[in-house]
Amino acid sequence: MAWKTGLRWHVIAGAGAALVATAAALSLALIAAAGIHTNGHLLGEQLVPAAAGTNNLMDKYYAEQAWVRGYVNSGRSGESTAPLAAVQQQAAAAQAEVRSLVGDYPGLVAALDRTIAAHQAWLVKVAQPQLAEMGRGDVKAARARENNAALSRPYLIATRTAGAALQSGITHQQQIVTARLTDAQNLLLGALIGMSALVVIMVAAGVSAAWFSLLRPFQALRAATEAIAGGDYSVRIPAVGPNELRALARSTELMRMRLVTTLDEREQAEFRFRQLFDTAPDA
Repeated sequence: MAWKTGLRWHVIAGAGAALVATAAALSLALIAAAGIHTNGHLLGEQLVPAAAGTNNLMDKYYAEQAWVRGYVNSGRSGESTAPLAAVQQQAAAAQAEVRSLVGDYPGLVAALDRTIAAHQAWLVKVAQPQLAEMGRGDVKAARARENNAALSRPYLIATRTAGAALQSGITHQQQIVTARLTDAQNLLLGALIGMSALVVIMVAAGVSAAWFSLLRPFQALRAATEAIAGGDYSVRIPAVGPNELRALARSTELMRMRLVTTLDEREQAEFRFRQLFDTAPDA
């Protein structure tokens, strides 16, 4: 169809291409925004608090160990163990908090369980026997257990190692989520830059199309029609621009040719009449 090479087809094709490109850029921007929101939530609402919660948990474990050590070394067997119970309650609350924060990550949950199990082993194998001996007033036996590094050190190391592994796992997961967050931010930035570039291209294409497809052909057509209106019937109407303007130019050119033909015929008729008039014997 002829109109498919004309201005109408160009407008439809350009608008369709711009719409598709805009929809693609907008889709990428929405995907990137969703990724930023999701990963930002994971990082700010789960992993960062989980790291802080793990540090707090380990501090509570170390506080329990320090209290038992100080209690045994003080020799005051009748002293209340209420401070230890308070710290243990705080440690239990910290454990629950960390578990709620890392619940979506099975590997971190397993690391937390290993940390809790290591601390519980220290309580059962090291702390409780010492507390029992202090409760019986056998300070010497309690101190002997406390100073027996071969007995207590493996449990202390196991607790510290398990806690470090948990912290390392959280840090690793933070790095993964941070990388995804960075990728989403870069995608959003690229989509915004692409949309900006698309707007510039659309404006430039629109201005270029208006100039080369409409304004210049109209100027050429106007110049030709003004010349003809001024009496210069030899000027041809240029068939330039899109098919719509070409069709208009051809129609106008046909009118010019018919006008020129009519004027020629009129001039020839007038010339013949003058010849007859001049050669007539009577005025």
